[in-house]
Amino acid sequence: MTKATHKVDSELHSKLKLLMFSRVLFTSFLLGSTIIFQLGSSDSFLATSLLVLYGLIGGIFLLSCIYVILLAFIRNSLLFAYLQVAVDTAIVSLIVFVTGGYASVFSFLYLVVIIYSSIMLPRWGVLVIAAICGLQYGVMIDLEYFEIIKPMALEGSLSAISFPGKSVLFKILVTIIACFAVAILSGFLAEQTVKTKDS
Repeated sequence: MTKATHKVDSELHSKLKLLMFSRVLFTSFLLGSTIIFQLGSSDSFLATSLLVLYGLIGGIFLLSCIYVILLAFIRNSLLFAYLQVAVDTAIVSLIVFVTGGYASVFSFLYLVVIIYSSIMLPRWGVLVIAAICGLQYGVMIDLEYFEIIKPMALEGSLSAISFPGKSVLFKILVTIIACFAVAILSGFLAEQTVKTKDS
């Protein structure tokens, strides 16, 4: 391994550590605030939607612990970064699903995943992540609209079937376009930052 390659791998290793720590803080805050909000409108601490959110927080903590252990043995940091980001897209889809699907306010989390992936992955890799995010969201909302799946809607949420088909399609397209726009912009900014640092 050359000095330059070792330096890049070491930097990515540090970024992965920061990502793991940030993920725990961010999800704890986000899901914790949702639980507090739901407690105000729910009669029980053991409502199904709340139980799932408890499980999600616990699962993310457990996953982060597993990542920390694996990081000590991983030789290919880039492959590990791809794995973590891909798993994060699935976690975001799960969060969107349990918080209302079409009516969920958490679809913006796909953009958060794309932004931090641009710090670790090459530009084409960020575009792949954007495609995965768009595909997951589009398929999930389609399945919800055609009543193949039913999201665990929180109090007061409406299903996709309650809205006109054009509105549902428009929201899916806007989300997919936003994913690619953020991927292109954040990938460009990340490359410019690296060039500035190297010059």
